[in-house]
Amino acid sequence: MALKTITIPLETYKCLRGHLEKANEIFNSLGMAGGLASESKPPKPEPKETRSQKVNKYKELIGSGKRVKKPEHLKK
Repeated sequence: MALKTITIPLETYKCLRGHLEKANEIFNSLGMAGGLASESKPPKPEPKETRSQKVNKYKELIGSGKRVKKPEHLKK
């Protein structure tokens, strides 16, 4: 199969290039980078807080006065 070439004005080329770049930005923001959505990797979930991190967070809240006492599930 032979490749066919065409000649287009520079203004048209710049316009088409701008539209292509904008479309790529839109697809990348939707998670469809480089192909179908099923091919792209899903975002990684945020790691869960450990018990010690939760306790430290509530200690800081209690110390700052934003929270009056610890929730029941964090008490020993």
